[in-house]
Amino acid sequence: MPVSVDEVFGDASLRPAGCVHWGERVPEDRPGVYVVSTTSDIHSTASGIPQLPFDNQAYEDLVKICGDFSIDAQAATALAFEARLQQFWLADEPVLYIGLAGTSLSKRIQQYHSTLIGARSPHSGGWWLKALRALPSLFVHYAPADGDVHAIEAKMIRGFADRLPGELKTGLYDPYRVAPFANVHVPGLGDKHHGFRNHKLRKGPNSPAIAGPLDPGSPVEKSVKSLAAPVIPPPSGHSGSVPSQPITEKDRSRSFLRIPAGSKYLFPPEPSMLLVTVHNLSRTVSWNPKGSRSGLLGLGVATMRQLGTTDMPVHIESDGTGYRIIG
Repeated sequence: MPVSVDEVFGDASLRPAGCVHWGERVPEDRPGVYVVSTTSDIHSTASGIPQLPFDNQAYEDLVKICGDFSIDAQAATALAFEARLQQFWLADEPVLYIGLAGTSLSKRIQQYHSTLIGARSPHSGGWWLKALRALPSLFVHYAPADGDVHAIEAKMIRGFADRLPGELKTGLYDPYRVAPFANVHVPGLGDKHHGFRNHKLRKGPNSPAIAGPLDPGSPVEKSVKSLAAPVIPPPSGHSGSVPSQPITEKDRSRSFLRIPAGSKYLFPPEPSMLLVTVHNLSRTVSWNPKGSRSGLLGLGVATMRQLGTTDMPVHIESDGTGYRIIG
């Protein structure tokens, strides 16, 4: 069952003092903690969003000021950025971010509202939230707190992670650093392993504070125009058809098709973007081989809900340039 806002605050023996829409001022100047959620109802566990509501404009804004943004050492694309964030998306969870304010809740949350994606300050933490088109519809719950707010925040994040079912955590791109979606840094464990590089403005006196129009012919403009993460073809010398894992009811609420170890020879050995045809529609999707475990093919929740027959595998065949899913 999804984790409610009330449960998250309760793990730190707190109760929310109020709730505002994203972008509204919080009327509380004391230190404390806050939770960004999809719902204003602190008890709701049925208000999460099944599929990552990715905002393509946010990606354009990011590369406008971080032109060398990369993913796994490859030049980023909107599709690759969306696919990687999807691998951290906790479907149906209403809690998206847990934060703290060491001085004023009102000031700190306003800083979060105003910080652009890609900016280093004044509040660059939780920047994945800025990649969501659902951002204007979110809510901020807050509670003043005495004592060490860093320890309180850590307790809330740890409690959230402990409440998640094991199978949901193991499906994440980084199953060892578990926190709400937009908590990129996990207290005591460090940053989630996400593969993003150059996603913040470089430090220096000439670094722009906010995104703006690109100068024609500038290095950033040239970098933006050249962004095109490669789609990896199937390994040479391998062809044919392999089965997936049987598709369970739980699989249908997730974004990934599980590929058993015995079938992974047909796929690249490294995390990649692949061209896959499903139901006569070709698109680029993410692939994560996951070491010795079942690999994950990122088809998205909508596709998984319609794919194949429950408790039966589908078959994936390679044609030398991409993959086709049959079933």
